Amino acid sequence: MVGAFTHVLWDSFTHPGRFGVERVDWLEESYSDIAGHELAQHVSTVLGLGFLAIAVWRHARLRLPAPVQPHQPELRLLALLALAVGFGVGVMGALSQADNPYRSLAFNLVTQTIAGAAVAAAAVAVIWHARRVVHDRRDGPEAGRSAAAETRSSGSLPGG
Repeated sequence: MVGAFTHVLWDSFTHPGRFGVERVDWLEESYSDIAGHELAQHVSTVLGLGFLAIAVWRHARLRLPAPVQPHQPELRLLALLALAVGFGVGVMGALSQADNPYRSLAFNLVTQTIAGAAVAAAAVAVIWHARRVVHDRRDGPEAGRSAAAETRSSGSLPGG
């Protein structure tokens, strides 16, 4: 909820005709053919991506090794297929919405393909978790935990 609220709040400073743009003079001015509100949007995007990259990098460094999962080539194939379909749907959606052949098409291609891939990735994650629950019920959750504990204690893969 906080993320949605701050997003809407920041949009009022980065889109024309909104509350923040109308009250902060430099957001309505142009700087080398780009409006101040657009400049604020682009700068905040770059800064936000930088912060996210640092957070992901730090999280990945601190994360414990994942438990060894059984080899699941069919799930990998499903993931690749879902991402390809997601990207394809995104591209088709972007092409169908392009009213300005240059700027809108580029924007729509990026946003629609990311949205399509995100939906596909979420679907694959749900399938993966559902299969994991079924596996834990069938073989018992201790099987996965013991493999993870052995990996952490020995620093190598189980059986190796």
